[in-house]
Amino acid sequence: MSPDQMKKAKRESLIKLYKVICFCGTGLMIWMDKAALLSKLQLNDRYAAHICTLYFTFALVCMLLGMIASSFPDSAPFALFVSWNGALHAFLFGNASFHLSIMQFYTKMEHMYGSFFITSALFSIVWYFGTHVHEKSSTEKKKGC
Repeated sequence: MSPDQMKKAKRESLIKLYKVICFCGTGLMIWMDKAALLSKLQLNDRYAAHICTLYFTFALVCMLLGMIASSFPDSAPFALFVSWNGALHAFLFGNASFHLSIMQFYTKMEHMYGSFFITSALFSIVWYFGTHVHEKSSTEKKKGC
């Protein structure tokens, strides 16, 4: 198998994985009762509920675009990046919904916000370097040949 064929096969497998993650994230978003989570949040902080509503909409758009791009990887512009972004937002949406569902166990709302921001930032950093370092190492091997 030539290096170009290996790179294309790896790209296709990544796109398929991102497609599955986007499908799961979209399914979770449709299946969950977001109105109940947001109404609990609105009782404590109306501004945060508004921001969450905007983020949920943005995350849904990213996941849908990720599914579309991964369904048509040859014709979609930047298919790998768009599907990668959709998969990232699927995980971040899961993190947000988890924190909102256990909101009653926090003593202060600031603790929930801090926990959400810290876990989201850490996951985003790990996600970025975990997916891009492997991509760089495969390109460095190609240059060395």
